[in-house]
Amino acid sequence: MFENYVGDKQMDKSKIVGKADIACKGSGSEWSDLKRIVFSFHDFKSLPCEHGKMSLSSPLRCHGHLWNVRMYPGGEKDKKYVTVYVCRIWEGGDNSSQVKANIFLRIPTTYSRSNHGMWNVDNKTFTCEKPGVGWPTFLPRNEMYHYLNEGTLTLEVGLQVLKNNPSRDYAFKASLWKPSPTLGKDILRLLESGDLADVTFTVGLETFSAHRAVLASRAPALADLVRDTPTGAVVSLDDGNRIDPSIFRSLLRFVYGEELPPPEDLKRDARALLEAANRFGCVRLKLAAESAIVYEGIAVSTAAELVLFAEAHDCALLKEVAVDFFVDRAAEVMASEGWSVLTESASTVLELTEALARRSTSLEREETTDDIERMRVVTLRRKLDDKNLEVDGSRTILVKRLKTASS
Repeated sequence: MFENYVGDKQMDKSKIVGKADIACKGSGSEWSDLKRIVFSFHDFKSLPCEHGKMSLSSPLRCHGHLWNVRMYPGGEKDKKYVTVYVCRIWEGGDNSSQVKANIFLRIPTTYSRSNHGMWNVDNKTFTCEKPGVGWPTFLPRNEMYHYLNEGTLTLEVGLQVLKNNPSRDYAFKASLWKPSPTLGKDILRLLESGDLADVTFTVGLETFSAHRAVLASRAPALADLVRDTPTGAVVSLDDGNRIDPSIFRSLLRFVYGEELPPPEDLKRDARALLEAANRFGCVRLKLAAESAIVYEGIAVSTAAELVLFAEAHDCALLKEVAVDFFVDRAAEVMASEGWSVLTESASTVLELTEALARRSTSLEREETTDDIERMRVVTLRRKLDDKNLEVDGSRTILVKRLKTASS
């Protein structure tokens, strides 16, 4: 299907490449001589023309590197256009090495109405992560047929590469290293030191210095408690909704540095952390704690209790999983101690009864459906997050929010 060869004897150099157009590009001693390779796509009209379908040439070696052409006859993004990429093939070794090249691409043609000369990209850096350069809308597909020679499309690629320079190579590799991010650690140090703190919370016998600006961004409900207090105010959280000092400390460390407790502590304190996060508006911690509860799993003895807990705190994912469990093992859950407490909520009993009657409606919800009503909670949250919308709330709220955003 493909024929590739190095173009020395096969073509008249003066006709293919004008000296003023190519030879002067990168003509300094640091650049290699211009060499050309030719890729012939035989029977072009029979190549797969489905949108996004790639036709890959065989590789050719030039300037010590392997190259190929990746073509999308039916277009990669726009199906009306042929897409063409010139790529360097990585042959293993140091992934941080690079090749810098000038690329010239043309179609040798006798088509008299052609308005196209040469496509070129100068000083392109080819790396392991970015091995190619191309033209997503190279030419309209129907126009490409004019360039065929007995059914064959020929692409000529001219290549110049920057010669090896140990100092430059080291500089490139050195530039790849970047210091590790320290923002979270730096903000945590601000919490730990208390420097520039402008409010103090008392929880039990412990005090916690904090910064209103950080709270306003990361735990707005907590910030609201001190919004109108003077600088340096001391605010007690020992009200009717008492919180354990260790839980409040974990909440602040997450607020400042997104630091979660160690796995065993998170497993033990997940519900308390979720309650605190929900109370103070720290949505990300709430979702992390909810995930920890879900990951731990639902049991017959906890299913009814967790349904009520999820409802009380608008935990859509936890409720979905708990209802799924109930539908699957309804008789056992209804015989558990927690069921008697759940029956005090008539609306919850009705919801579970309807779910049971439909036989696992929630289990039939799909991950890949376009019907918002049938989406799983994880999918709803992902789509909302992609739209930079709030992901907290009950399933009903998530569905309504996504429908509004999609209308």
